[in-house]
Amino acid sequence: MRGWFVIRKMRKPTTKGVDEDLEWFCRSVGLLGGRDRERTGLKIFKLLLTATRDGTPLTIDEIARKTNLSRTAVAHHLKTMRALGLVVGEGQGYYIREANLENLVDELFLDVERTIKNIREIAEDIDKAFGMPTRDRE
Repeated sequence: MRGWFVIRKMRKPTTKGVDEDLEWFCRSVGLLGGRDRERTGLKIFKLLLTATRDGTPLTIDEIARKTNLSRTAVAHHLKTMRALGLVVGEGQGYYIREANLENLVDELFLDVERTIKNIREIAEDIDKAFGMPTRDRE
């Protein structure tokens, strides 16, 4: 299970273009925020998409070299991507969690669904422990 979820409801891009769509996707899943003014997360994610397509996981050093970023900055963004459930590690390399973004979104949906079910189950136990009024469910 991944660490945390961020889903932002955002207006879809009005024009079609892979760069605009990819930025919208990254913002929607919480990868890009106000602090990432250089869109560093997007640059790294784009590299990882290509690496995933080619079947060649990238190391922190390779990503740092290709993006002209420090190892620390790359490691920070990879940690965020892993926590969001977008990226996985294999040995020293990293790649997108699924073979394509459509499958990735499906897996993220299942992650959220499992988490909500767990929260509900615990909420039910807490309700019982506190003697909270409940309505019979059909």
